[in-house]
Amino acid sequence: MEEAGPGLDARARGELVHGVLAKFWARVGDQEGLRALDDAGRQSLVAAAVAAEIEAHPHRALFGAEFWRLEQTRVTALACEWLAGELERPPFTVVALEEAFKLDLAGLPLRLRADRIDRLAHGGELLVDYKTGRAKRASWEPPRPDEPQLPLYALAREAALRGIAFGAVRKGECAFEDFPKGIVCGGESVEREAEWRTALPMWRAELETLAREYLAGHAVVQPKDGATTCRYCELALFCRVNEAGPLAAEDEEVADDAS
Repeated sequence: MEEAGPGLDARARGELVHGVLAKFWARVGDQEGLRALDDAGRQSLVAAAVAAEIEAHPHRALFGAEFWRLEQTRVTALACEWLAGELERPPFTVVALEEAFKLDLAGLPLRLRADRIDRLAHGGELLVDYKTGRAKRASWEPPRPDEPQLPLYALAREAALRGIAFGAVRKGECAFEDFPKGIVCGGESVEREAEWRTALPMWRAELETLAREYLAGHAVVQPKDGATTCRYCELALFCRVNEAGPLAAEDEEVADDAS
């Protein structure tokens, strides 16, 4: 079970930031609209979006006015920092927010929801997934990608899409982690198009294999990164991993290294 702690947890804070940015772009629409705002106007719109999100927050009554005042200041500053980076991109238009769509993956029906889809200056689409925690492009790589959401979105919108990106919304570290590299700020190129077209069938093959294994009830004990995967797992009592001899030995090696 999840542990309770003081204030909002990381997920709730992330959802608050998602909601604020969705409200802002629903109002502003594109980079041209963003450029038309001066710093004060941008901050005013962001602050109004934060206030609306806080007012409708399911935990609104659990915390006092001072807590929410501090949270409003924090989220407003963070969102404004993120939007300052959006000004440096080539022109784009936000064409979808919280877009829901479906994907049949080797017989496994999936319902997906994308944070945001941009139409880029050269005509293709970029799908953005906001992250307020750590996010790296390496998490999309096979085998068994750690965070397959964006590759799944790419397969569902393959015809129009030209790239995917994590939008890392963190104080002092706001940036895009994109694929192909440079698609956000550098636009399209022959090399990036070739890289994108190579990645799509690779992701499809890998994710369809995982989908078929899931549907077949495939439950082999196979930690992706060996003892590292198991180190912080909270389900050890339910797992058969200790029956795998090599992992037990690997655990002993890790313990020896730590000492």
